Amino acid sequence: MKKILTIIFVALGLFLALWLINNKPAPASNNQQSTATTTPKINIQGEVEIGANGQTGDNGMVTTPRTGDEPVQIYMVNIKNMQFDPQIKNIFQGDSITFTNQDNVPHLIVSDNNLAGFKSPELAPGQSFTFKFDQVGRWGYHCQLHSSMVGTINTQQKALSQ
Repeated sequence: MKKILTIIFVALGLFLALWLINNKPAPASNNQQSTATTTPKINIQGEVEIGANGQTGDNGMVTTPRTGDEPVQIYMVNIKNMQFDPQIKNIFQGDSITFTNQDNVPHLIVSDNNLAGFKSPELAPGQSFTFKFDQVGRWGYHCQLHSSMVGTINTQQKALSQ
């Protein structure tokens, strides 16, 4: 009887070992594709934007330098307390500025340098005007209705793409 029980236990052990070997998950092979993904950032035009090698900075901003291939930015200049805020703004060629009247009187923004198109309509309180700066340079401007209100936009060229 002992021999029969020993044979049964050995047979069960072998059966269990074979079952475990056949049902073990297969190791990943070298030719399987990675399932890692890069989460894209969406720029202001709604286009997908991924940095060099798909990397982004800690703040979620793309860490590649500004080049001619990147989307334009839109910056804000507020008109309040009878002045432009900020009074001086540095941007890149192709970027835009939105001027918003937060005063309780109208304003009319005009270029000091006769930059084509850089003249707002009369802006009532709460209204805005956006202008795209396509030319490199220093662009002075003022309020035609209030001559003491002045500002400057410095537009610099973007780095060349490599």
